[in-house]
Amino acid sequence: MAERKLSVVPDDERTELDASYPDKFLECRALQHRWRVVGYYHANGEIIRSVTCERCTTDRHDRWTPGGSRLGSTYEHAEGYLIHTGDTAIRAYEVRHEVLNRVTVYDSAEALNAAILAGKPRKRSAG
Repeated sequence: MAERKLSVVPDDERTELDASYPDKFLECRALQHRWRVVGYYHANGEIIRSVTCERCTTDRHDRWTPGGSRLGSTYEHAEGYLIHTGDTAIRAYEVRHEVLNRVTVYDSAEALNAAILAGKPRKRSAG
């Protein structure tokens, strides 16, 4: 089996979590990726499941034994997805805070529904 090493992502491939961070990447960080299976293949005695995120185009390769035990995953992120955090990992609350900076928060569910329905023709009841 090939030796696996963690690699450091160069700083020039990282971006900041601020207003310029792309919405599609922020959605994946807040909601998780929307994976679509690309296919399966053999490599180094393992079975690899290749999936891609329909929203942000991140690719993930899941490594399994032929019996189905999970061995791990590797990711290939689109340029600009990785966030420069110095020595600390990005925290979920930082992502949520950025989401809240970008959205409209309505006063109630009724106000949200009214905004969604505004300008849309209402369906007429049969009869």
